[in-house]
Amino acid sequence: VEIIDSTVSGCSAGFAGGVVYASRSGTVSLIGTTVTSCSAEYSGGVVDAYDSGAVSIIGSNVTSCSAGYEGGVVSAFDSESLSIAGVDFIDNRAGESGSV
Repeated sequence: VEIIDSTVSGCSAGFAGGVVYASRSGTVSLIGTTVTSCSAEYSGGVVDAYDSGAVSIIGSNVTSCSAGYEGGVVSAFDSESLSIAGVDFIDNRAGESGSV
């Protein structure tokens, strides 16, 4: 999944991955993207990648995103890797652990 030079706002998920839910899949990339007010009830307010390929967030802005339990922005459990570069994180949160 690639989201490039886009604006994403107000997305939500009842369980995981407010914008992208990737389970046992390939790579997930957000590049040059603005994400605002996205949420998930449990994990990965923006991205939840479980047992997947590399997760990258590059040159993006992520504001006011949340998850009820973990990974206010990203949960990448058992995924290949997580890369974050040149990202502004503003006011993101998780109920228990990992606001980013």
